[in-house]
Amino acid sequence: MSRRVDKEEAAHLQYETEHTEPPKSRSVLVYMVILIAAAFLLLLLAYFMQQRTADTVEGLHQSVNSFQTIDQLVEDNRTLQEEVARLKEEKAALTDKLAQAEVERDQAKADAFDKGVAAEDAAQEADALWALHQLRVLYNGGKYKDAIALIEAHPRMESVLEGITQELTDEERDVYDPLAAYQRIAKLLGVD
Repeated sequence: MSRRVDKEEAAHLQYETEHTEPPKSRSVLVYMVILIAAAFLLLLLAYFMQQRTADTVEGLHQSVNSFQTIDQLVEDNRTLQEEVARLKEEKAALTDKLAQAEVERDQAKADAFDKGVAAEDAAQEADALWALHQLRVLYNGGKYKDAIALIEAHPRMESVLEGITQELTDEERDVYDPLAAYQRIAKLLGVD
């Protein structure tokens, strides 16, 4: 009987082993779940790190653009300072020319009386020189419409300046020729 019990017991044990899952297969399943969860967490961490890196790169691009903008502003500022210096020099030159024109006007009046020219002719010459000076100031100031209007308001200016130029010596004409100055400005303005 003991053999039979042993056989039954062995058969029972064999049945249990065949029909029950060993505990190791459950632990392998748990390990697999843990490994998959860890892999998912690592992927999620890598994604967030990539997003942070992309944000950092975007910030760097904005910084570079800001530096380029600052460089451009510095260059524009330097250019504007040079333009201001040039305009100050031009203003000083125009102020000198204005003073010279006033002296020339006064001198033209004095010369006209000294040469026996009638007072009316002297006034016309002085007015023509004064109008020429105003024309130069308007043209150099970029007020082209006003300069054209001044030329149209003084239709005899060119003929009066021609008379003045004829009275000048060659040396005086080399220093300043009012007729040539008028014709140059009129040509630039398109008024002939």
